[in-house]
Amino acid sequence: MDERLVQLSKSQHIRGYSCPSKKHRDIKIMVPVPSASRRDDRSAECARHEVKQRIFGEKIMRLTSLCAAAFLLAASLPSSAQIALDMNQITCGGWLGYSQENRDFVRFWLSGYYNAAANSNVLNYDAFQKNSAKVAGYCRTHKSQSLPTAIKNLGLWK
Repeated sequence: MDERLVQLSKSQHIRGYSCPSKKHRDIKIMVPVPSASRRDDRSAECARHEVKQRIFGEKIMRLTSLCAAAFLLAASLPSSAQIALDMNQITCGGWLGYSQENRDFVRFWLSGYYNAAANSNVLNYDAFQKNSAKVAGYCRTHKSQSLPTAIKNLGLWK
């Protein structure tokens, strides 16, 4: 029996890992190694394990690089989701038929448009809610008119 010994770290004992780390292979003498041939088998096994880990790491890095490149390429492409929307073509009846989310979008967009035209960068939310209620009431009775026409007829814009 070969009398040289190798110390395994506690984490390796817990996991049942058979290859000692490189740091512990030749340092402390604690555990007997039964024979030189078995020791050589373990060294070869450890070397194979290290090669497999390195190859796996290289594959992960390559995959990460590919994903990053694909993301950057997709981010640089022009967006095809842009649409042109003519607010003058939206009728009162059409606006009332929208979902609440889309109705709110149109309300806020038109409010921003008219506030920008008046050189105002402040949103008075109470006035906005009152004016929106007036427009909705007017649109219930005048469904064929365009939304900007309804706003002008109510005197909310010149």
